[in-house]
Amino acid sequence: MGHSQDHSRDPCPWVIFNDLGGAFVMGAVGGGIWHSVKGAKNSPRGERMVGALSAMKARAPVLGGNFAVWGGMFSTFDCALKGIRQKEDPWNSILSGALTGGALAARGGVKVAAVSAVVGGSLLALIEGIGIAIGRLTAEQNKPVMPQVIKCRAAVAWEAGKPLSMEEVEVAPPKAHEVRVKILYTGVCHTDSYTLSGNDAEGVFPSILGHEGGGVVESVGEGVTEFAVGDHVIPLYTAECKKCKFCLSGKTNLCQSVRATQGRGLMPDETTRFTCKGKPIYHYMGCSTFSEYTVVADVSLVKVDPKPSLQKLCLLGCGITTGFGAATRTAKVTKGSSVAIFGMGCIGLSVAQGCAYNQAGRIIAIDVNPNKEKISKEFGATEFINPKDYDKPIQEVLVELTDGGLDYTFDCTGNVQVMRSALEACHKGWGESTVIGVAAAGQEISTRPFQLVTGRVWRGSAFGGVKGKTEMPALVQEYLDGRLKIDEFITHTLEFDELNKAFDIMHAGDCIRAVVTVQKE
Repeated sequence: MGHSQDHSRDPCPWVIFNDLGGAFVMGAVGGGIWHSVKGAKNSPRGERMVGALSAMKARAPVLGGNFAVWGGMFSTFDCALKGIRQKEDPWNSILSGALTGGALAARGGVKVAAVSAVVGGSLLALIEGIGIAIGRLTAEQNKPVMPQVIKCRAAVAWEAGKPLSMEEVEVAPPKAHEVRVKILYTGVCHTDSYTLSGNDAEGVFPSILGHEGGGVVESVGEGVTEFAVGDHVIPLYTAECKKCKFCLSGKTNLCQSVRATQGRGLMPDETTRFTCKGKPIYHYMGCSTFSEYTVVADVSLVKVDPKPSLQKLCLLGCGITTGFGAATRTAKVTKGSSVAIFGMGCIGLSVAQGCAYNQAGRIIAIDVNPNKEKISKEFGATEFINPKDYDKPIQEVLVELTDGGLDYTFDCTGNVQVMRSALEACHKGWGESTVIGVAAAGQEISTRPFQLVTGRVWRGSAFGGVKGKTEMPALVQEYLDGRLKIDEFITHTLEFDELNKAFDIMHAGDCIRAVVTVQKE
């Protein structure tokens, strides 16, 4: 648009016409009302309406004209001063008020004009002052409260192989595209124990572990639009940015947007939000749920339905989703198929639940703990096998029991020898084995190439192939509809101070999931 037509940049003389018209309307309406009241009051009874209308007709145009002259003159001076001073501030209005007052009273002489100028300038100064005061007051009241550093309790892993230490930590405010979450509940997972043991190649210390939690949003950083204070959320150790090469491929849930820094215990800007005793404390899997407050990237968080208790939903942050998704999304177990599941902990039971959900025909649970038989069948297994009851390799036992092998097998143990057994228990030509368990650093898997050449498939699954932001809400709805078990996984509940005890319980063998109350809802 050319400069001559751009009235928003150079409003004169258009603003003069606008002000002139506005002043006329103001004077005519205001004066008309005022004089109609006076006219009605001064007229005899029975003629007050006529008197009011007559007074309005006589005086409204005059007052409108007077106001228009004042408004037009004021606006003219104001525009001129803006051009001369090359800036717009309250002084333009004050000086314009003084010049207008002086000009309108010029016929009365210099003294009268001077007094009128002072009155006009003072009146405009008063108006501008009141406007500035109101503006500042309103701005102060509407000013967003900036998040501050929070001091809270957290279980710090100072070094590998040592118990967690309950400490007071400082949690910094969230930066751009980050969210600070008040953690209410956290599960305790074998992965936490694995990292604490020192066998995890990505384990860094000191750190705050925990990756299976649920909480509410306490504050959000700049640029966060997906979350608001008070939202119920689950941290995601597998992010979903919906923008990276991996997300856009549609082939995987392994978003890489924050992977590089997450693996080093840092936020995306390569710093940490935790400090304790003056030392930086590393994050864990982008979650760090063993703290009353944590900070996560907004791509590593999903909003969930607030109706269910987060004591239950927190388990969707890892174990249940990992197993259920491996069966329903990674392997896509088919109706009537045969399945074997190695390791009947939380993930194995979740796989069984997923296979039953997909209506598999035969679901064989495998575990060296005979006490797992009952619970395995409660989650959908049709049979239970203890390898200790046989004097030959379990894969040979399974091949014989299933007329050549299984359609699907799942390893949930992290033992590389079991992974091989699971593959070799698959049916020649089409059997698929999914590796879910995480092996210790440096471990390698092997098998005879002929196993793969003859049609067996070996695949892996992380977080069940589930895209957290996109698909987690549907899992919550399945739970609400009674089609996904969560409550039944919780065998132990503990308080935050008992977190180390939760690790002992987890290793005792009779625990499916221990849920720790970090803070009350």
